[in-house]
Amino acid sequence: MAAYAFTVSAVGFINTYAGPIGLKNITENYIWVFVGWDCIEATIWYFFCVETQGRTLEELSEIFEDPHPVAASLRSRRVVVTEDTLIVEEK
Repeated sequence: MAAYAFTVSAVGFINTYAGPIGLKNITENYIWVFVGWDCIEATIWYFFCVETQGRTLEELSEIFEDPHPVAASLRSRRVVVTEDTLIVEEK
């Protein structure tokens, strides 16, 4: 939690104080720095982070216990619930 607070504070400090300096020096092209950084972050997020949207806690537990949680989160599954059983099929 302390590392998170430090990181957020450091990035906030950089954005607050370095932003105007960068805008003054490279004018309109300053926005492309942010666009480039956002593209880098999106790529890192896609390849190294786990998708958790629309999953139950049991499914999340199974994903995070897998040796490769990113690959486990990308597996497609179909769940069929009948009156007496639960059937999970891997696609």
